[in-house]
Amino acid sequence: MLKHILIFLGVLLLFIFGSKHIESKELTDNQVKAEVLWQVTQVIDMLQTIEIAEHGDRWVETNNFLGSDPSTAAIIPYFAIRGYAHYWITNNIREDWRWPWLIVTNYLNYDVIEHNHSMGIRISLN
Repeated sequence: MLKHILIFLGVLLLFIFGSKHIESKELTDNQVKAEVLWQVTQVIDMLQTIEIAEHGDRWVETNNFLGSDPSTAAIIPYFAIRGYAHYWITNNIREDWRWPWLIVTNYLNYDVIEHNHSMGIRISLN
């Protein structure tokens, strides 16, 4: 699992640092924390998705973009692009929409993780 996290972070960092930044107001410290929280929960979601893919006899992936039996080679880029897109939107969305965006998207990530956990999906870093 650690290998998957490192690959994901590498791809995500390439997107973030390789992008052209649009002028927008700086995020507040709390908004940065909320974005970091979203990114952390999305890594957990990614690891749960990999767990689902590796145990197709127990669970079926329900993400329409990935399909019912995705490969790790599809999962990691998907989550890296998703992470970059969230980061970009957070930094470029209208300032008065940032908090609603961060609250709703963090809630949705938490809800997916909790649902997966309630089905018995666990992650390990070995």
